Amino acid sequence: MSYGTRSRREREEIPLKVLIVRIGAMGDVLHGLPAAAALRARLPNCEIGWAVEPKWSPLLVDETGSGPAVTRIHTVPTREWKRRPLSFKTLREVVTLRREIRQQEYDLCIDLQGAIKSALVGRMAAAKHYLGPQKPRERQARALYGIRVDIRSRHVIEQACEMAKAALSALVEDYQQVEALAPVKVELPVDATAERWCDRTLRELGVGEDGFVLLAPSAGWGAKQWQPWRYAKVAKHLTEAGHRVLVNAVADVDEAAINEITQAGDAVRVDSDIAQLVSLMRRAKLVLGGDTGPVHLAAALGRPVVALYGPTDPGRNGPFFVGAKVRVIRSPTSRVDYARYQQIEAGLATVTEDEVLASALQLLEVDSAERPEFKPQPDPEALVLEQVKDGFGTEAFASATTWKTSAFRTDMLQLELQRIEAEKAEAEEKAKAEAEKSQEPGAGKTDG
Repeated sequence: MSYGTRSRREREEIPLKVLIVRIGAMGDVLHGLPAAAALRARLPNCEIGWAVEPKWSPLLVDETGSGPAVTRIHTVPTREWKRRPLSFKTLREVVTLRREIRQQEYDLCIDLQGAIKSALVGRMAAAKHYLGPQKPRERQARALYGIRVDIRSRHVIEQACEMAKAALSALVEDYQQVEALAPVKVELPVDATAERWCDRTLRELGVGEDGFVLLAPSAGWGAKQWQPWRYAKVAKHLTEAGHRVLVNAVADVDEAAINEITQAGDAVRVDSDIAQLVSLMRRAKLVLGGDTGPVHLAAALGRPVVALYGPTDPGRNGPFFVGAKVRVIRSPTSRVDYARYQQIEAGLATVTEDEVLASALQLLEVDSAERPEFKPQPDPEALVLEQVKDGFGTEAFASATTWKTSAFRTDMLQLELQRIEAEKAEAEEKAKAEAEKSQEPGAGKTDG
């Protein structure tokens, strides 16, 4: 396959250079990594740069500045710029970033974020081909892209792979010449300093060979956050069952919630930076939390995960990584709503500690190093797929059938069925109520 107008000699001597823009946050950066890994697998000699907030750089590169999937990073401190937008320091950093990115002479730039700030950063690269989504999260960003990609996949990991495939297609005349890029299992950098910190911390906490369960109770906003008292009850039961329980504390953590969990649940708080959290996750025998960065991190590392979902759609944002060992719990009454409400979503509030504990214990019974792949029983899966197709249409059916590499797949199909049944029941109840109302004496009459 030919790439653009470069000669064979040029292609051999000058590797293809790709810039990915996904500035933050943790889960979003992790969701973009399988696409970068897929590009690396397809073109082993390509150079991949990544524009990212400094805080999240340990997810991509180690202390030397490179990582398994990424050749280099370009730090984009947008949070700092937002605090001092008109300062000379901000202006100097923006100019330096632009010069640094342009010096790399990227062939392709892919904006996976779809925001105005990410689109502007991508524009700095002056890449030969600049791609972004046809329908970006912030619609003003659309005008900045040279190529707009009509994304059809449902899950954000698959969407990123679609964007990567479109980028490669931009280098050839025939789009069909480029095979689809499937998500690839990701490897995260190993930070030697963080590894030593983790070993020392676990020794000080007295964590033995049996390992530990890690709770990640925080979330981006309140609607996604399961009740702290329920986390405390689960922690208490796990402790009584002989499991050591640690609680992940992040910089902007809800102190009251963490204290409630540690005190009532006999759990131990652990503060860490991102590199240290990666090391900690590698050693966890189970991670339990909501739709939050640490849960996605654990899934990407292949650790067993119990993920609690409410207002966000696990079919779009779930911890779907190749090799993931995940049990997703979501109430059939939950409704998708990405508005950042602080009150817990009604469906998530009904998820009980008993069902969460049961899922946790089931995963703990399986060898934490290797959970067996799902093997469908004689034909219930075919029935499940057909019912999902009936409820959501051909596109959802096609998306569901692509989830072949993860135990997460079966849980997702069951969740889809539960949602279908809940919506049918709700519609039937509404129709019944309206029918009864229409039969009441005087119904339909008007005063004359």
